[in-house]
Amino acid sequence: MRKIHLIYIIGIALCITACTNRRPKEPRAGHPYEVFVASTTDDAAATLMVCKALGIDAEALPQREPQFDAVKIKFDEYNSAIKKSSTVLIDINRQKYHSPTVTWQTGDGTIEVMLHAGSSESLASAIDSLGETMREQLLRHEMAVAKDILKTKHNPKAEQKVKEVTGVEMLIPADMQRSKQGEHFIWLSNDALTGMQNICVYTYPGLTLNAERALAMRDSILGRHIEGETKGMHMVTAPQSVTSKMVTNGGRKVLVQRGLWEMKGDAMGGPFVSRSHIDSTNHRIVVKEAFVYAPERKKRNLIRQIEAAIY
Repeated sequence: MRKIHLIYIIGIALCITACTNRRPKEPRAGHPYEVFVASTTDDAAATLMVCKALGIDAEALPQREPQFDAVKIKFDEYNSAIKKSSTVLIDINRQKYHSPTVTWQTGDGTIEVMLHAGSSESLASAIDSLGETMREQLLRHEMAVAKDILKTKHNPKAEQKVKEVTGVEMLIPADMQRSKQGEHFIWLSNDALTGMQNICVYTYPGLTLNAERALAMRDSILGRHIEGETKGMHMVTAPQSVTSKMVTNGGRKVLVQRGLWEMKGDAMGGPFVSRSHIDSTNHRIVVKEAFVYAPERKKRNLIRQIEAAIY
């Protein structure tokens, strides 16, 4: 089997704004992580406030990118937008709302988040908590959309190989045609010259989830299997870059870790996200990880696209 090597390409850093003033007469179908924002009263201050809440920095990326690309539109354009996009509607009405709240509804591949408040001032007082809920629901929706797309275009041969090597059943993107495997380990990649996306699945003995041990095993296992162009080059976790969070998915505890990887001995790196869970039947920890190498491109959408495969 051919050995996969990461390819070093010098890229151009790009900057990105948190809120766009583009207001299309007929909003097109939104891009992933693009959100159209409107106010029932066309309240400019409230709209800007929500745009900023959507545009906070995405976690664990090597350069600044917003959580979402917010696009301001007029209220009379909103009904067109909700039919084909992710949207946020700000409804400010002093007679109807005593305290700020957030609600949402999904359908036909879209999500509509609604922020209710009696005034811009009351919305501002609650925007931190409401914004967190708003971003969480939008992110869950985007992951669900990406997962649905993956179900229609995936790689059964690669999935069978993952199952044979690790015993794990999961969907693998159709363009991941290259692979390398070891004991209880497999690495799959699209091996692209621009925007290289990768998935690793591996296991190690254990019956408890521990963030420090998970990172130590990551460095040990990936460092052994993912090498650079010359001897001594191998993958490591960038110090102080990792956040760890315990979540529940389908009644099962999952350790989610996000951070940056580097190639020891070379100027390479990028973002990663991993999800670890306990396989009590086989007395082991199962890890699914996605990582990206794309020095010439923005990385938020690339890493989130393949995160859907391990979600």
